[in-house]
Amino acid sequence: MWNRFTARRRILPSPKNNAMKIERFVLGPVQTNTYLVYDENSNTGVVIDPAVYDSGMIKAINDRGLQIKYILITHGHFDHVTGLSKLKEQIPVSICIHPADLAIMPKDEKGIVNQIGFSFEAFQPDIELRDNQKIDVGDLKFSVIHTPGHTPGCVCFYLANEKVLFSGDTLFQSAIGRTDFPLGSEDQIMASIINKLFTLPEAVIVYPGHGEKTTIEQEKTHFTA
Repeated sequence: MWNRFTARRRILPSPKNNAMKIERFVLGPVQTNTYLVYDENSNTGVVIDPAVYDSGMIKAINDRGLQIKYILITHGHFDHVTGLSKLKEQIPVSICIHPADLAIMPKDEKGIVNQIGFSFEAFQPDIELRDNQKIDVGDLKFSVIHTPGHTPGCVCFYLANEKVLFSGDTLFQSAIGRTDFPLGSEDQIMASIINKLFTLPEAVIVYPGHGEKTTIEQEKTHFTA
């Protein structure tokens, strides 16, 4: 049985920019990848998809003297947002989510989040994300790519200079996101992947919401195999 107090942490290489650091924390009941991404030149960074509150991630932030400017949310499913409220209590940052996913956020009631032993507090986003929006954090320049399909408000976060993509649950290693949840759409996710993600350079490294990293080149090969 999964132990909710157990987390796996790994510092991932960033070959395109030595100042960019990526730390992955594998958290929560479905082993969600929560990413701490920061620029060592400015000691500023972001947290992507806080699956649950993790004291180890807070320690890493404090030990490095980081100023976390944003919590970036790829989509509103419980396993990507349950750590939001407590994390913001510890770090006063701006929460960023696409408004189309506000309706699917978990409620603080007898739902799945409550059943697995967590609580969730409703919130209002500080920044509503939109397609092609730019978010600068030190020398890191994130671009928002709206990729509906897994959920209506799914987004990916792309750093063109570093050739890095945080894909949430839109694209995985050898797989794509599920579309059998409420408001999911197979047609939309296929269009998002083909028309948006597969137009990125093939060398782009993809850091998904679950599982191991991959590349656009590798996924294009699997997609057409």
